[in-house]
Amino acid sequence: MANKSVQDVAVSVLKKKKKPIEFKNLWDNVSEDLKLDEIQRKSKMVKFYNALSLDSRFIQLDKNKWDLRERHTYTSTRINLESFDVDDDETLDVEEINDEIFEQYEEANEEIY
Repeated sequence: MANKSVQDVAVSVLKKKKKPIEFKNLWDNVSEDLKLDEIQRKSKMVKFYNALSLDSRFIQLDKNKWDLRERHTYTSTRINLESFDVDDDETLDVEEINDEIFEQYEEANEEIY
């Protein structure tokens, strides 16, 4: 495993599990495969989360579950803007949409902080 990145190990874990996994369980599996000690696990967890977020092979789903993007269609993962609470005569700009998405993201990920 010395030559594999944490993301490559995560791909292997997700392929073995064959279903979405909560972030904490995914990190536990990855850090176990990499034989990280407790100090390394704690210090590298945030970097791992960021790496998953930036790597196009992964997708974050509801309730902080992660999976391989290849297993999901565009329509199953896109954000439905109709779910936002907006009056019919009101128009949202991009900044307002981003704020709303960020708010929902924070609420869904409170458990990892």
